[in-house]
Amino acid sequence: MQIFELAQELGVETKRVMEILGKTSHLNAVTEQEAEAVRNAIAKPQPEQKPVRFISTIRAHKVATPTGNVTFEDYKFANYRGTMAVEAILDAMTRDPRIMILREEPFESDDDRAIFRDMISQMVFTGPNDEPALDSGLAFLQAWFNRNEMDEVAVIMQKSLKTLIERAVRTKSYTRNPKEI
Repeated sequence: MQIFELAQELGVETKRVMEILGKTSHLNAVTEQEAEAVRNAIAKPQPEQKPVRFISTIRAHKVATPTGNVTFEDYKFANYRGTMAVEAILDAMTRDPRIMILREEPFESDDDRAIFRDMISQMVFTGPNDEPALDSGLAFLQAWFNRNEMDEVAVIMQKSLKTLIERAVRTKSYTRNPKEI
């Protein structure tokens, strides 16, 4: 069975099935075990939940899942808890310190905020692996903000990158502990 056939059977969009499985093509084959997991996930009424937002210090970070790779786009990846993609990334976090879960509240301690500020500044002004930052640093900085914040981010970015970094430090944080979500 292929993803699009399973979506038709369940009466949902193909994209929804692909998100649950962490696959990127509607033509991918689906095992019976995967199909059953999707049927169960769609059949259960889901409480209102927000997606888990991940940040990586690698722009196109790839994480292997049982059904293929999950790729971060411009340092970020978001999906709902319980999907194979999110569970694979949470598992990978135990071995890969470059992956973080974005949190919508600031760090409580000044020391943690200073470490966060240094990390962002390093990526924005120097870039990963000491390469020139150019657009990669800006993409990393933008990854910390959600779509609703992007208009304001664009205005601040035109004035000062340091101001935008401070905005991220005042409003965002991260954790490397999957149990904190």
